[in-house]
Amino acid sequence: MKYYIKFIKRFYLPLIALALIGIIYFGINGVKAEFSISQQKVPQKENLADRELHIVAVDDNQTQVNEKSPEKPKETSIEIAQTPQVKNIPAAGTSAPKIKVTMRINAGSAAGNYPVYFISGENAYQLLIRIASLNNFEVSAKDYGWGMYVEGIGDLMQDGRDNFWFLYINGKSSEIGASDYQVKEGDLIEWRYHEYWIY
Repeated sequence: MKYYIKFIKRFYLPLIALALIGIIYFGINGVKAEFSISQQKVPQKENLADRELHIVAVDDNQTQVNEKSPEKPKETSIEIAQTPQVKNIPAAGTSAPKIKVTMRINAGSAAGNYPVYFISGENAYQLLIRIASLNNFEVSAKDYGWGMYVEGIGDLMQDGRDNFWFLYINGKSSEIGASDYQVKEGDLIEWRYHEYWIY
C-alpha cells in the first residue's frame, strides 16, 4: 500500500496537475476567444437596392467598358403653393369691342353706307358732320332755333320747291330734328332725298 501511494504521488499527481493546468489554460483562452468573437462587429445585411451597380457594356470593337450606374436621386419634399385668387383683369392694350352705328345716304355724290363706331351722347346731326369729315364731303345746314336743318349733303342741295333731305331712324321717318335725336347703339340713321309728300 505504501508503494502504491508513492506510485500515485510520483506519476498520477503530476498528470492530474498537468491535466488541471491544461483545462484551466485552455478553458480561459477559449472563453477569451469566444468573448473576442462576440466583440467583433457583425456586418449588417447589405440592401441590394443601395448597392452600386457596375454594368459591363461591349461596344462594336469588342472592348469592354465599365459604366457605373447613376446615383439614386435624393428624395426632396415639394411644397404645393396655394392657388392665388383669380381676378378678371383685362389684358393691356385691349378694350371692349366697339358697337357700330350705320349712316346711309340715298342720293348725290355722298350716297352710300357709312358704318362707324358709336359715341355715347352723339346726336344724329353730329354723326352726319363726323362722317362728312371722315369721307370728305360737305354738309350745308342752318340753325332755325328749334334745331339744325340740313339743306345739302355732298353735291345735292334741296331745290326749295319739292325735294328735301329727310331724316329716318331705323326705317321710320323721324318726328324730331337731327340735333335732338340721341344716337343709340346699332342704329341705322338714314338721310333720304325725296319730295316732301313721300314718306
